[in-house]
Amino acid sequence: MATEENQLARRKAPAKEVYGFVLYLTTIVLCALYLVWLLTPNTLVADLAWLELLPRKYWALALPAALGATLVGLFVLFVGINLLRTPAPSDWITVRDAASRAYKPVASATATPDLADMTLEVVNDMLYSRDGESIAKNPYY
Repeated sequence: MATEENQLARRKAPAKEVYGFVLYLTTIVLCALYLVWLLTPNTLVADLAWLELLPRKYWALALPAALGATLVGLFVLFVGINLLRTPAPSDWITVRDAASRAYKPVASATATPDLADMTLEVVNDMLYSRDGESIAKNPYY
């Protein structure tokens, strides 16, 4: 008995799948109707009285172009807002916050250091120093 109920439960499609398939078919049909309206010559449209209720074919290009320009503008606007809200790299908040832990160098070269944040000076010394020479003492940087 339990196996028959499980098989019946598996046969029923969830509502989301059905709605998604109907939306897919509706989109295909509307796209096909749009293309038929767009590509139909005006001489054929003049003969059919009910097609006079449709908008001019100018809007077939104007609306998608305006929609695309609006989406590009929104993308640029959101990127600009995020850039304005981001602190500068030299700002103190980008280097330290309430959860920061100071970096303490380890005495032994083979020991693993504790997990901590390194300051920009320590990072620069590690990246750009030559043979232990500090970046401040190096005239070539």
